Amino acid sequence: MQRVYFAHHFKVHQFDIVLDVLLVNQTTETLQNLTVEFATLGDLKVVERPPTQNVGPHDFINLQATIKGMFFVDPLVGSHTNMLQFLLPTQA
Repeated sequence: MQRVYFAHHFKVHQFDIVLDVLLVNQTTETLQNLTVEFATLGDLKVVERPPTQNVGPHDFINLQATIKGMFFVDPLVGSHTNMLQFLLPTQA
């Protein structure tokens, strides 16, 4: 079982991409200092990063991140989003 369940949805508004992210703590312990990092390629830039959060046992949080830049989708090839996710609490 994954410690953190991750789901996302994104909206495109001209040159802005807004990522809505749902994180669910699937453990019986509080996850402290949970950080989500987004990496971009090319001309895309993360301009609004979600803050570090604490997530209680079996609790969830919703986060948003804003990315600016030109975004293209090829409907014949790009039929899905491929995201590499590393969801581990930051060690103090």
